[in-house]
Amino acid sequence: MPQLDAGARRSSDFHSFVGPSHGPPRSERSRSGASAASTTSERQAISSLKDRNTSLSLDYKALQKEHARLMEKYNHATKALNNATLEYAASLNRRAKADRETQKELESLKARVKELEIINQGLGDKVVGLVEKLAEQ
Repeated sequence: MPQLDAGARRSSDFHSFVGPSHGPPRSERSRSGASAASTTSERQAISSLKDRNTSLSLDYKALQKEHARLMEKYNHATKALNNATLEYAASLNRRAKADRETQKELESLKARVKELEIINQGLGDKVVGLVEKLAEQ
């Protein structure tokens, strides 16, 4: 058995593993004039893939535009919601302040009513005393 150099041995091991080569690489086959049917079907496949790529690219661009439009609407709605929330919170604060002021006024009026009741009671007692004095005379 003849001795193979290391490169030949590697090449023979490779071909025994993957099988023999079926000609030059694809790039060289297309340059070397491969069969017309193979070239035509490859061209059709390439053309189909290019068309599909163009279609997907247009779909992607349309989706990007739709995404941008929806994000604009989302941002606008978010701002409106934030503004409405802030206005509602301010309204609640104003109402709470008004309620506190009203409560203070109510407490003040209740105290004044008690004062007037005491004064009225005192005046009533004086009137009764005066009426009794007048009755005695």
